[in-house]
Amino acid sequence: MGIEIAVCGMEELPRVAPDFGPTHAVTLLDPSNGRPPIAGLAEACHLFVGVHDVAAPQPDHEHPRAHHVEALLAFGEGLRPAVDAGEVRLLVHCWAGVSRSTAAAFALKCQLTALSERDALLYVQSVRRQMWPNELIVDLADRALGRRGRMRRALEDWRRTQEMPAAYAAWLGR
Repeated sequence: MGIEIAVCGMEELPRVAPDFGPTHAVTLLDPSNGRPPIAGLAEACHLFVGVHDVAAPQPDHEHPRAHHVEALLAFGEGLRPAVDAGEVRLLVHCWAGVSRSTAAAFALKCQLTALSERDALLYVQSVRRQMWPNELIVDLADRALGRRGRMRRALEDWRRTQEMPAAYAAWLGR
């Protein structure tokens, strides 16, 4: 019983989606990108969240806000009966499969399982080695799920033991 999650970036989507066979999907891309089709997946089973990959408000960027995370968690709550029956294979993706998607997968794993925050984060890492979850999405999910900072602390503890993926660091200009 439970939920199996796969995480990928846009370039990997054409290969990962058919191999994984998702029952549901979450796409987190810049608002102008729109929802890419995933073969065999009904629109009602595919959530699109239009946000830029930023961890703080920036001019001309749609940063993650409470309503974005509320939509993500409402989608997750709608999955609960199927999760309880062990019938959910959730594909979560963003542009690179590093930040927005891993933060969303972390939030959903916390919401839909009895795993601790640390174990939920380690689960996401087990399915997506190159990850650096978006801290704003994590903070918003932590608040929405009533975790009282435990998701953020798990993320901070994890980051102390990890290196930011080189390609993501370059993209950020670090």
